[in-house]
Amino acid sequence: MTAVPADGVGTGRPVARLALFVALAALTPVEVALATSAGGARWRTTALCGLLLLKVGLLLAFSLRATLRRPGPRLVLVALLTAAGFTVVLMLEAAYRAGLR
Repeated sequence: MTAVPADGVGTGRPVARLALFVALAALTPVEVALATSAGGARWRTTALCGLLLLKVGLLLAFSLRATLRRPGPRLVLVALLTAAGFTVVLMLEAAYRAGLR
């Protein structure tokens, strides 16, 4: 067996890491503004779930290093985002049913 050097934590892709941090930092005030805004609770919940799914997608794409050239991580990313999407839909349905009572 040969020893292959593994990427250590904190090495490589500093521009991508900075872009991810800036994107997440930009989405956070939007979430806070949505949470404190006036309007329908269902609309706010839907928008907040959409932002949550966007943040999850950004973090997964960065951590899996998903690119168009690597089909393995891309398929895992699609599967995880699909699962997160189903979770959001179930959360919205539960909130809707709780509002009917």
